[in-house]
Amino acid sequence: MFNNLDRRVRKTRQALVLGLAALMLEKDVTEISVKDLTDYVDINRSTFYAHFKDIPALLNYIEDELFNDFNKIITDGLTNTDDVKDAIYPTVLIVFEHLQKNKELASALIGPHGDLAFIHKLYHLMRTRITQWWPSENSEEAQEMNSFYSAFVFTGVVGIIKEWIRTDYKKTPTEMAKLSTELLIHGINK
Repeated sequence: MFNNLDRRVRKTRQALVLGLAALMLEKDVTEISVKDLTDYVDINRSTFYAHFKDIPALLNYIEDELFNDFNKIITDGLTNTDDVKDAIYPTVLIVFEHLQKNKELASALIGPHGDLAFIHKLYHLMRTRITQWWPSENSEEAQEMNSFYSAFVFTGVVGIIKEWIRTDYKKTPTEMAKLSTELLIHGINK
């Protein structure tokens, strides 16, 4: 997320990002002021404003970075494969590993005080990718079924992620990827 920045800038932005994530675990982002955040991370307000216009700008920065990460993971995972089913597990595993690596942000954005707009943006990404790789004809009925399928998949995956967050990441990313893949491919038949 911060690799291309000067070390001091990187350190400051990381403190702001993690500070906002920690505060979002306690209250809604609309209730968090710049003063709350700068007090929490122990920096001057002028330092905050040197990096971001306001809290929504910081939140957008965080969401854009994570969205770009997920977009790359999903796109790379589903590209150059003949069978989408073969790509599901490795792709889902990378998603869970990335979530665990960024668990403070994931907990904040997907948790109870998270941003629904971010969830909606991820849904649109998933729907777009499923439409690209799900084999179907262009009939209205096929497009409708694709829409239902993408809604089902996304809601299920987000539900699993929320439960994983709620249980404080007790299962490993590998265990979560296996469970998710099994449910995506076979449903609850087992």
